[in-house]
Amino acid sequence: MQNTTHSCSSKILEVIPMQRTTKLSLKSVRWLMLACVLTSASAQAPPNSELPAALQNPALLKEDFGEYARLIHFIRQAGVKKQRNQIGAIIKALQPDMLTAAVRVDRTRYGREHLQLASLLALARIGDPAAIPQLKQVESHLDDYFRTQLLPVVIARLKTEGMVPSPRTSEAWQKKVEFFLCEAQVLMEDASKAIEGYYDSWTRIHSGWVVLSAPREVVALRQLAEMAAEAYANGVQDAFQVFEPIRAHLELNKPPYAKDPILWVRLQLGQRPSFEQRAGWLLERLLADDVITIVDDYWVQALADEGEVAVPLVCARLDSLVASGNRNIDKRIRLLMRALRCIATPSAMSCLERYADGADEAIAEKARSYLSNPGSRLVGYPFISAAWW
Repeated sequence: MQNTTHSCSSKILEVIPMQRTTKLSLKSVRWLMLACVLTSASAQAPPNSELPAALQNPALLKEDFGEYARLIHFIRQAGVKKQRNQIGAIIKALQPDMLTAAVRVDRTRYGREHLQLASLLALARIGDPAAIPQLKQVESHLDDYFRTQLLPVVIARLKTEGMVPSPRTSEAWQKKVEFFLCEAQVLMEDASKAIEGYYDSWTRIHSGWVVLSAPREVVALRQLAEMAAEAYANGVQDAFQVFEPIRAHLELNKPPYAKDPILWVRLQLGQRPSFEQRAGWLLERLLADDVITIVDDYWVQALADEGEVAVPLVCARLDSLVASGNRNIDKRIRLLMRALRCIATPSAMSCLERYADGADEAIAEKARSYLSNPGSRLVGYPFISAAWW
């Protein structure tokens, strides 16, 4: 399907008068897009002292897995918190010396891939079209999948956020959806087939790379889910109606609960706009069964993304589990401890340290493992649980 900026821009024209009293021409809309880029917050990186050390010395990625994890954590949090002043630092992570060093990261086979995924997704979440020229500069450094499948969707979202950053009506939201799908060159009628194909691939081949390399249509739906969550939080009650045509092709009644778990989790969280709603649902899911699945990684990371505010709730639930004396809940205790170590604030660390010094040696050993041991793979490392969503 061939789409141009001109044809996609035309889809947004009708919505502008709804938010302003003057009617704008296509030429005016183009100038509006340019103004969004020029007036966006500065993309300069913060002072060097605030950056992960690996951004100044890429060789550290090969020498210390902890430095790699800190870099991924830094990038993800910049995206989650929409820190526009970190755009320059994230772009730096996509330079050839960084990507080359990430190939040889210990304890993960996909260090280079995770770094590209985390960086591109963070930029998409920040939503500043000022990043587009810088992304174009590093485009040739990206691996083929990220250059041809993920990057076009990220750029489509950045352009879309520049055109309709915060829709507060159903009409404005619908125009945002149309513009985004047009820029991403994705048709909703193709989405169900793409989800089915993706699910068949990662469940049949059992390859980490297959899980990471979702097709463009699936990536676009994930980005659309994040934008729908923002619209819903702004009062657009029907923001998630756009996903109704694919719901039957998405949900499962058993783990992993969906043919694309990342999209499913995003949809669930997006329809719970308050922290209390999200945290309650996440804890319920984490503690629901005793078998660890790939979805647990996303739930843990989503809980960690809430930050310091989640610590009292997680600690209280952990206290309750440990006090029960039930030793058949090992998985649940481990997941809650992992969430605390992903949050990694002083209060979260204090909670872990309390258990590490406790009288129950089995519990203390678990806590100590999260305090001192980076683990044997990227998933579950104290600073991150899932870098690729």
